[in-house]
Amino acid sequence: MHYADKSNAGTLAFSVVDWKAAEAASTFTVTNSGFGYTTRLQDIYYHTSFGLFILTNNTFSTLQNRILVVDYHLTDDKGKKYTPCSVINVNKTGEYKQYNLESICMKANHLVLASNVITSDGTAEDKFSVLEGITYSGKTYTFACGFKAGARVPTKVDPNYETTNLGCVSFNGNNTPYFIKQSQDKVAVLGYCKNYMNTSAGVSHFKTFTDGLLGHANGMSCFNGKFFVVAGNNKVVAISSNKEDEEITYTVTPNDNDKSFALKAINYFYEANTALLLSVVDGTLKLYKCTFENEKNVKATYLCTLVNAGQPTSQDIFYHNKLGLFVGTSNPHTVSGVTTKITTKNTLLHYNLKKLDDSKLLYPDFGFVTDIPAKDAQGRKYNSFELESVALDQNNKLIAVCNVNVKDATHTSGLASTDGFFQYNTLEFITA
Repeated sequence: MHYADKSNAGTLAFSVVDWKAAEAASTFTVTNSGFGYTTRLQDIYYHTSFGLFILTNNTFSTLQNRILVVDYHLTDDKGKKYTPCSVINVNKTGEYKQYNLESICMKANHLVLASNVITSDGTAEDKFSVLEGITYSGKTYTFACGFKAGARVPTKVDPNYETTNLGCVSFNGNNTPYFIKQSQDKVAVLGYCKNYMNTSAGVSHFKTFTDGLLGHANGMSCFNGKFFVVAGNNKVVAISSNKEDEEITYTVTPNDNDKSFALKAINYFYEANTALLLSVVDGTLKLYKCTFENEKNVKATYLCTLVNAGQPTSQDIFYHNKLGLFVGTSNPHTVSGVTTKITTKNTLLHYNLKKLDDSKLLYPDFGFVTDIPAKDAQGRKYNSFELESVALDQNNKLIAVCNVNVKDATHTSGLASTDGFFQYNTLEFITA
């Protein structure tokens, strides 16, 4: 494969060459404008599992580079035209006058880069380097990500009840995230937070359920003026944004007659008026779709089985028509075979439903890994950090709610709850 035309850096033309025949077997284009830098194209590298990598430099700022990633499964025109599925920014500051990426390859599960480098004192230091924070293995690559803390969600969102498990988040139409915090699958509080990335912001109470109606409330999706909540026992409860309306309870059964079907998560926007559902049984993740209308008994259509290359425990799901499916996973510690409440590593897996084929097996194409941070803003050490649910806000920032506690000697248990909102601060999504 080689790049064939430098006359238009906004659209890149490539040829796949049969060297024995000494001619192009096929040609295709990649949209560069709006993704990479159009001022200079450098090298390309192709991997059969991870796709085509394209290096571009910004000649107006010699410290800025972008690596475009093109997935050959995702064509805009039957293999003739492609749009990058992701962009990796490689920017340098401070001690460098110039840091231009020149060439790229892969070795030992990492991208290896050759760069033309000039330090701040004018010394030439051309070098090879490994792109840190991204690891390629099997059929999935993972990004090491950082979290930025936002507003806290206290145990008393409703002053009359104490709830300890922050389980799910979903944005309504005006970019306000709603969440559910519950205790012992009995009392559940639905609340919201308008200024969710302000660490000093408070949260607001919307409605409280004291009869166990919402169960564990592990997944929620806002759609058409309702909050659809996975409530346990394969039931979904629809809560109206009008507090006076009664809740509607749906019972879901799978069309593949899976007797072990166990509904855990939900997200709308797959198709018009269609929801995606996740069933998790003994680590097996099965994806379904259905519609919630007048019938209280709902049939869910089996779509595929998701291969889990993340952590053992699966959490909530989030789906975006352009960005794909995200599945949260976490890794609780086990001591002498007993699972504890201490979680130290979380992986958010990404699946592209366009890759689904007759095998009905879907592998994640990448994941975002977050290890437990060292300390919070007050210098207290984190004890447990569990990813529960994610959603995309109107600024294209990925927002998460997490169950978190820190070591604090002033509390009788030695631990203080700091559950709340967090943002994947090293990621930016392109939805245009």
